[in-house]
Amino acid sequence: MGHEPDRRHPLVEAGPVWSAAWADVLPEGAEVLRDGAQVPPEELKKVAKWLQQTVTKFGATAAVADGPSDMALFAFGDEVIKAFTAVAHTLVCLCRGASTSLRKELQDTGSGLATTLGELGAGVGTPSLATNAGKVLERVKRLERVSAHNRAAIMRRFLRTLAQLRDQTRELQQVVKGEDGVGGLTNIDDDDDFIHSEPELDDDERRLVEAILGAAEFLSEALKEASEHCLRGQQTPSSGGDDDTWPLQLLEASAEHTAKAACAIDGLATHAIGGIDLAAFKADLEQFAMALDGLQGWPVQRADTLSDILGRIQAQFEALPTG
Repeated sequence: MGHEPDRRHPLVEAGPVWSAAWADVLPEGAEVLRDGAQVPPEELKKVAKWLQQTVTKFGATAAVADGPSDMALFAFGDEVIKAFTAVAHTLVCLCRGASTSLRKELQDTGSGLATTLGELGAGVGTPSLATNAGKVLERVKRLERVSAHNRAAIMRRFLRTLAQLRDQTRELQQVVKGEDGVGGLTNIDDDDDFIHSEPELDDDERRLVEAILGAAEFLSEALKEASEHCLRGQQTPSSGGDDDTWPLQLLEASAEHTAKAACAIDGLATHAIGGIDLAAFKADLEQFAMALDGLQGWPVQRADTLSDILGRIQAQFEALPTG
């Protein structure tokens, strides 16, 4: 007789399948970044559809099975694992020549599917079965939308950072204007990072917040310019776009360091409003400076420079009274 697989539950092999597949991915930096999709889009859709169908059949069978040990479940479970194995290998193929942004997206997609499949198998015979099946199918939808090449993954990261910078700009503008009449804000969600009806700003705080606002506005506009270069390359990925299109290495660096800069701006705003936390602000300012240092040589066409926006915040911070 051959080797009998672990049968703790019908989908127990999902985790090991993903781990084995991802182990074949070369270490980051071992390959030159590649333009264009490494797998035809229709192939990704095909394996996603296969997984969706097998999961749906498994869920329907599990709902009427005679408990988690029903052998019919294991037969359907084997089909799910076959489909997921095809998905895992497709994601690994997509990872050839992948940037950090694309690698992370692909890894999150595969590991998320493996985790939810394991939860589905373990939930057979429990009230959580339907919920777990829904989670897997939601992950399959994400699989269908996964970035097929580097520029698509980088563009998604650009858009997330742009959304963060837009929120920061809106909130900081409201703080500077003191739109609720006492320096706080109205109509701001409870989960906003740094605005919670703070007291009115004094002149020193206002100038500092205005400098932070200027940094958010600068990065937002500059990142829009970087996004245009990313889009140009997506239009003709096989040829790498026109001669003026930024290379993948520059786009990836832009995504990485602007994301770090936006996070640092969150911290700067948090520690500048409603009473300056000098030590915390200084730490976030150092993180902001490090992020901007990673963007040195960034070929964006702005009236100001990275040094200008950093210098304004530093100058206003150093001008704060320390007594």
